[in-house]
Amino acid sequence: MDEKYILSITEQKAGRNGIFEALPFPFSTGEAAFPDRESAELHHGGHYAGAAAALNERLSCYPAYACCSLRALVMGADRMPAAIRRDVKNLAGSMICHGIWFAATAPGASPLRNPELMGELLRGYGSMEKFRLIFTRCAEELVGSGWVWLLRDRFGRLSIQPTHNNELPNLAVYTPILNLDCFEHAYYMRWKNRRDRYTAAWFRWME
Repeated sequence: MDEKYILSITEQKAGRNGIFEALPFPFSTGEAAFPDRESAELHHGGHYAGAAAALNERLSCYPAYACCSLRALVMGADRMPAAIRRDVKNLAGSMICHGIWFAATAPGASPLRNPELMGELLRGYGSMEKFRLIFTRCAEELVGSGWVWLLRDRFGRLSIQPTHNNELPNLAVYTPILNLDCFEHAYYMRWKNRRDRYTAAWFRWME
């Protein structure tokens, strides 16, 4: 999965029917899924597709916004009617976050298996172990729910950043490469409240 595809997720627009839809479930029938089939299906159908359904409901009385991309909805939410601005920003942000997460965890799609990116991580962090340590610590120190991101800025520099809830990094400055869902719904069925075990398993899957 390349960074152009990630950008296409942020620029996703509603279909011809004016409806936003979650990207397809990325795991084929009988194929291994992360962290397991039941959790992945609940995560995709209940939270990702659920955010799409809720976003469509909020926008149903405001058809002018149906032509906007998810990114435009997030970045322009503060100028929307007060009745919908908070929900639209949260739900469109959730769709972007989940779209990137599922795209990166799909079989064979992990950016961490890309030799060029691995080389950049080695140069930037000294070793993959150091990168994993810093990323994991960021996840463990994130209070409440949110996401941890590997980002590239306009000068090509990599950084690790957390965001709370469904907030996004500054997309005018950073291009997302991958993210880790730190909401409990991503891991509670399998690891309860052990985010550290979930993060370690995620790295094993991604690498």
